[in-house]
Amino acid sequence: MSHDSFDEAEAVFEAAASPVRLRILRTLEANSSKYNELMRQIGLDQFKDAGRFAYHLRKLLQNGLVDIDPNTKKYRLTELGARIFDQYRSLGDYLSRKTKRMEVRKSDLTMVPFDRVEIENYLIKEASLRPDIAAQIATEVEERIFSVPVKYLTAPLIREFVNAVLIEKGHEEYRHKLTRLGLPVYDVTSIFETSGQVSENVKRQAGDSVLEQYVRLNAVPREVADAHLSGMIHLNHEADWCLKPEDVVHDASALVEGKKVPSGWGAAPIALEFSGGVEDALRLLGLGLEKAADEVGCGQTLDCFNFTVAKWAKGCEWSVLKKAINDFLFGAVTLEKPLAMTLDLGSPPIQELREHSERASSIAELIVSQLLSLSKHSLLGNLKLIVRMGGEGESAEESTLALAHTLSLEQGNVVFTNKAEGEGPAAYTWNCARISSKRDGDYAAEVSRSGIVGSVAVNLPRIARQTSGNERKLFENLDKALRLATKALEVKRDWIANDMAKGFLPVLSHRTPAESYFNHAKGVYLVELVGIDEVESSFLGESAEGSFPITKKILEHLLALLRHRTERSNIRLALSAGRHHAAAARMARVDGESFGRGKSPEEAGRAYSTHQLTRGSLPLDSRLPLEAEFQRKLNGGHVFVVGRDALENAGAEEALQLTRKAFEEFRIQSITYSVKKTMCLYCGSVMESGSARCGNCGSTTRFYMHTPE
Repeated sequence: MSHDSFDEAEAVFEAAASPVRLRILRTLEANSSKYNELMRQIGLDQFKDAGRFAYHLRKLLQNGLVDIDPNTKKYRLTELGARIFDQYRSLGDYLSRKTKRMEVRKSDLTMVPFDRVEIENYLIKEASLRPDIAAQIATEVEERIFSVPVKYLTAPLIREFVNAVLIEKGHEEYRHKLTRLGLPVYDVTSIFETSGQVSENVKRQAGDSVLEQYVRLNAVPREVADAHLSGMIHLNHEADWCLKPEDVVHDASALVEGKKVPSGWGAAPIALEFSGGVEDALRLLGLGLEKAADEVGCGQTLDCFNFTVAKWAKGCEWSVLKKAINDFLFGAVTLEKPLAMTLDLGSPPIQELREHSERASSIAELIVSQLLSLSKHSLLGNLKLIVRMGGEGESAEESTLALAHTLSLEQGNVVFTNKAEGEGPAAYTWNCARISSKRDGDYAAEVSRSGIVGSVAVNLPRIARQTSGNERKLFENLDKALRLATKALEVKRDWIANDMAKGFLPVLSHRTPAESYFNHAKGVYLVELVGIDEVESSFLGESAEGSFPITKKILEHLLALLRHRTERSNIRLALSAGRHHAAAARMARVDGESFGRGKSPEEAGRAYSTHQLTRGSLPLDSRLPLEAEFQRKLNGGHVFVVGRDALENAGAEEALQLTRKAFEEFRIQSITYSVKKTMCLYCGSVMESGSARCGNCGSTTRFYMHTPE
């Protein structure tokens, strides 16, 4: 090398011999950039570091390592600059291999040498980064790793470096793709403590947490996830959002009547012939419900149950029928997921079942009687009766109605329903969502084998509180919440449709003669209103007890919006009262932490209202017309909850009179009686809650509390 060439080379290496200038070369190797953009990319402040940046860039320009594209006016790497940077990279690779300064501990506990190329491949595969940008990020990560005093690396530590560099370089959207689903050690420890270390509870909670993170990060739009996390809305059964419908209304006949049980019902595809007898039918039905429970997020409903059993029991001896029903009910109480059974008092909504009316009446009374017997030593919180009234011939069912009201006051697990004005019959799910048919429509085609596909709760007190009494702003915020809820429900619709098409839900997707058993296309998507009872005081700053002017405007506004969105989005939307205590409790807790709530600790920690829309302190005669008006607007379901104290300790006869009055005078659509019971886990006695000691065995510990929603 001549003396002149040596001097030129020395000047070139001197020009590159600066951390700032090396960062400029590395950045321009990936992309050409304009002046301000380049300054930001290498981490310098355009105001504080302007002179420093200009000096280093000028040095590179003067020595021919960087030039300006005359067309785009962007700075770019020259051929000389690219060669110099390649020399630096090769030198770094050589030193890394020579010194073996860093090793990586893999998940199988083996140690392997650190290799920057693995980071590049990871970024290209999992974050979909361009190869040139991936190489740039990997080089930066390598430099930072070698600058910290750690004995060895782990994959989580490397990911932390990668995420930090991605954010600094303005690639936040790619960092989002690399988010790992899982729980910190502290959170897992908390699950152990709160679950009592019951293994299945620990696994379920940990698994649900991972699935919930997946839904927020990868399934729903970012703005929906943010609204959920902030407590503005709540995706009910979030862990199941991409996996299962929420509630299913079964047609028991279609579920079990066929040549064989669907192969998805057992560990092995065993063909079980259906004989047609009631014992065989109820046994297969129990098996079907058990398997379907794995494919449902919340609960299941057996529609027209007493009439379906009557069809199967044609010609069956009463003693055989009684034992078969008793065995089925005992199994139903122990199902993993809640079950609702609809008993029709009067004509059922399905025409072909009406010929079995005489025996169906006796079966309804038998079912209620057997549940009353079970209630003496069991809490039936997992089993609910939906007693559908208002049909022809109901007047002959007084004895069954009296027994059902006795059971309701014993366990609080009976909902009495009435036909709504201007509509056809409706089915109710376990937690009181309503799926109605059209007036003079085909109930079997519109309702049977459908259900609640998904639901989103909306935080009304939050929305009202943030508007400071401004009605225009109130309705704007309601529109936004409804838009986000609809987006989330559309995602749910698409996932469930895909799951059904691919057979991921084997029981629900098995083929009947005409179509899949569960018809998700006619399912309902609910927008649930949490905190209706609190919205007046949140908006007005004071209680408007007895009139609810703002609440009525909100319901009318949302109902009109839902009808419009149903037409636009091809999704059957409906409005309901809140049905999920978990959503109401979380929203109240988040609002309490963010805004402060309540004057006393008890009030601050109380969940927002769900089923109960009007305060129990109001007289029943004042609540009835209000509840009737709310029910007409809440087309997705709302049950009128009557507390035990409101009856002034009256019995079943008085409760039946109140139900008649609610239905006939006020056109209430559904009513239930709420009670609180306690069961001693030592002797199994069921008693009124509030007792510190079991009246049967004297035990003072291990009580199980049950409060029906």
